[in-house]
Amino acid sequence: MKSKLITLLTVITLLIVSTIPSFAAGPSRVETRVEHYPDGSYAIITIEEEPNITTFATAKSKTVQTTYEYHSVQGKHEWDFILKGTFSYDQKTAKATAASTSYKIYVSGWKCASKDSSTTGATAKGKGTFKYLTLTKNVELGLKCSPSGTVTAV
Repeated sequence: MKSKLITLLTVITLLIVSTIPSFAAGPSRVETRVEHYPDGSYAIITIEEEPNITTFATAKSKTVQTTYEYHSVQGKHEWDFILKGTFSYDQKTAKATAASTSYKIYVSGWKCASKDSSTTGATAKGKGTFKYLTLTKNVELGLKCSPSGTVTAV
């Protein structure tokens, strides 16, 4: 009887420990690119993937964030526009289950005039408009998930 109890407690402990996500591993960088504009300003666009928190399920999910960092002609980091997409996939199909946008302003005078997010099929998209005096910058970001769980920019 004592042996069965110890075995049962061991199995329960292993199940509990194996379903706890590992938060020690930080996000992994998937992609970084730079876009240069004719006026000399530029943007650094990064895609970061949060660790997968699905352990035993056949269908898996992941959350991926892409950040657009706008830099002035002088190279000053002025604002960020962020799209976060959540995807489910199972080796056969993929679906964008959620999308949200946010922003951070680092230089006084800039404002976010509008922002929006949407999902269609396996794609999450975000749009934002930023203004500073007479200057307007429009941003569009997109993330697409493949059935195997690979997320790329669109």
